[in-house]
Parts: sequence; C-alpha cells; structure tokens
Amino acid sequence: MNASPFDKKREHVASGGCSALSYETRDGKHLFARNYDCPSAQGASVIFIPRNLEIPLLQHKINAATMTTRLACLGMGCIDFAAPLLFDGVNEKGLCGGMLHYSHSSDSEPVELASHSINSSFYLTALLSSCGSVEDAVTFVREHALSKEELIVGLPTQYHYFLTDSTGEALIIEPDEQGLNVFRHSIGVLTNAPSYSWHLINLRNYLTVRSSQPMPQKILGDNLKPLSVGAGGLGLPGDFTSPSRFVRLAFAKDALPEAKDERDGVTKVMSALGCVTIPQGFTHNGEGFIEETLYSAAMCSESKKYYVTLFSNRRLTSYSLDVELKGHEIKQFTLPLTQDIAMGNF
Repeated sequence: MNASPFDKKREHVASGGCSALSYETRDGKHLFARNYDCPSAQGASVIFIPRNLEIPLLQHKINAATMTTRLACLGMGCIDFAAPLLFDGVNEKGLCGGMLHYSHSSDSEPVELASHSINSSFYLTALLSSCGSVEDAVTFVREHALSKEELIVGLPTQYHYFLTDSTGEALIIEPDEQGLNVFRHSIGVLTNAPSYSWHLINLRNYLTVRSSQPMPQKILGDNLKPLSVGAGGLGLPGDFTSPSRFVRLAFAKDALPEAKDERDGVTKVMSALGCVTIPQGFTHNGEGFIEETLYSAAMCSESKKYYVTLFSNRRLTSYSLDVELKGHEIKQFTLPLTQDIAMGNF
C-alpha cells in the first residue's frame, strides 16, 4: 500500500500548485477557499494556535527574534518546525487566508536578514496571529520583511499570500526583488506564478468566454447552432498550469450563483474549486513526483469555522475556532483520511 501524501517526506519536493478564491453570500458571510496541490504534506493536520504564544521568526538562526501571538487562529498546518506553520486558516477576528506556492524568478542576492525578517513559511502564521483585519495586514507588511531563509536547507520555497475579512476585500501580498507588493481590492482569485499583475493581463485574452449559450448564427448562408450545451465556455484552457487554473477559477467565480447562507456558500465554493482540482495521476512535476489536490478548504470570517475535504475522503469535516478560544496550548486534530460513506439504504 502506498503511503499517504500526508506521510510522505517533503525532501526534494520544492514546488506545487494551489488555487484560491474569496466569495460573499447573500446574507453577508465572507468565505475564503483554496485547493492545496502538492506531492506531499507530511505532518499536516488542522491545528489550533492560541493567544500569547511566543514563536520564533526564523527556522535556523540562533537567538532569532520572536513574536508573541495576539490572536488565536485555526487552520491546516504543521507543528514540526521552530514555529507553527499554517498553510491557511482563520483567526478570532475573522481574518482568513492562505499561502500559495510562488516561484518567481529572481537573480538578486538574498537581503541581509534583519530582526524583523520572517521566514516565508511562517509569514502567514505571523499575519493571522497578529492582524485583525486586511487593514492591519497592510500595516504589518510595511513593518515586517520576508526572509529568504530556507525552511529545509537545500529546498528553496517561495510563497505569495491571499487574505480576506468580513469587509469582503481580497488582499494579495507578493514578493519580488524589491520586497513585498500589496494588491488591494483584487478580484479575489489567485493561483501561482507568474505574478498577479500578469494573470490580470492574461485574463483579457478570455473576455469573449461566457457562461451563457451562444445563439445560432448564419454563416455563408447556413444557419449553424452550437453542438452542445456549454458552448459559451469554448476557449477556456483545460490544462493544470497556473495561468490556465487562474482563468478557469476567475470564470467560475464570476459565473457562480449567489449563495443564500454560509452552508450554501461553502458548497458553492467547493464546487468552483472542482474546476481546478488536480486529479491523482494527471500531473507529474519536474522531479518525478505526482502532484495532486491533497485537500480543499473553506473558512468563514463571521462564524470562524474551517471546512476541509481531503484527497482520500470527500466528506466535508468542519472545525470551530470559537470552541477552542480558551485554550492555552497548540492543539492538533487528526485528519479523517479514510473515505466516510453515508449508507443510503442499509
């Protein structure tokens, strides 16, 4: 039996996909949802991080600067490193978001590590445990640089970050050679490299794509009708590259019907993520590893609930941050990796 991707080692697995979107329901609930696409997520589980926890900002530097968590948060992550590492999550003020792989090209040398530099793998944890809103996060980014320290020596990883809160604003934080760029009031869709700005330009190539069925047209005297339902989507790219997933997810978000409440919203964003989910075996990265969607997650700014469905168990499981708020220690929840099937007639 093959080992679960949640058990496979991360060594030599330095790349990955990911897709994310924000969404607002009719009754004013604000959601963040994402796919985590990678060959491995060793040690990952849903974790709770309490207030007043002192955590280091770097993995390897002796006597590295530390910070104390101001806000409790909950999400998918690892506790195997110097600081708890969140892939995504929601905090007690309703700020939620995730980090996505972002291998931007840069020939510049790493900047000298300053006392306020944070390892890129810990940056989302620092944001969610410090900032109560998107506005707070903008201020935090101005005051805290992104270190180029590797989490695992010899395994370079880079990320960009996507945050949203109860205002509905979707904030993207992205590194380049000069530092961190902040994109406010984004369209609320993100995948991987190239840059967010590049993806917006590329999106203009698909302005003719519609969810509505095109009308018959007379061409050279012949009245031609679409071959089948779905002809409005002709031209959407169907591969799993980052640019193609960005276009498909933007199309899906734009076409997504309005959800009436949180539960309906979670159902709908999970459906939208389905159009960019990478099935097992479809994609092999440059190092020979199978890359697949290991989990899909959604979280709500208002309820502070975290929902997740796994590659091996399609049943949704939810976790409530509010239930854990009085906790004083990191808490790790076991993932339900085995498929849970409801019996219909027996």
